[in-house]
Amino acid sequence: ILRGARLALGAFGVQLGVTGLVQFGKEVIQTGMEMEAMRTATNTLSGGIRAGSENFVFLQERAYRLGFGVKGLIADFNGLQAATRGTTLEGEKTRAIFDAVTSAARVMGSSHQQVHSALLALEQMVSKGTVSMEELRRQLGNAIPGAFEIAARAMGVSTQELNRMVRAGEVMADDFLPKFARQLQRELG
Repeated sequence: ILRGARLALGAFGVQLGVTGLVQFGKEVIQTGMEMEAMRTATNTLSGGIRAGSENFVFLQERAYRLGFGVKGLIADFNGLQAATRGTTLEGEKTRAIFDAVTSAARVMGSSHQQVHSALLALEQMVSKGTVSMEELRRQLGNAIPGAFEIAARAMGVSTQELNRMVRAGEVMADDFLPKFARQLQRELG
């Protein structure tokens, strides 16, 4: 009976090993397909294979340096790139903004989910053309504590004046975001 049980357990172990190996193979293929789709999107949004490849390498390095998952960071960057495409923020400015926000968020100990929310706030600002209080105080503020105060310094105004300007719809995303990125670099870079 013991011998039969050992044989059965051994066969079960081999089956689990084969099943696990097949599952691992499927996951490798799936991840490869996802990465290829992201690379294609990055190339397209970057304006070609060369610029896309440079951005892809930049994003892989950034993910490794900051300790974030590469797939999530690439998806976040591509979302921001899509929003800035055709604007004055397209290209190198987008990359600089992304770099400043992700670096500052990491310095502040933010999770990838918080960074994702901050980058989504930037996308929304660009898409609307103006900065709203929800995006600035809540979404950016969750990832980068003190973001509102940093934003005020970036714009060269008091927090009260920035508050008034944002509520009045006077803070334009294409003016604000590069200034905010530079201020983040100065203070938290």
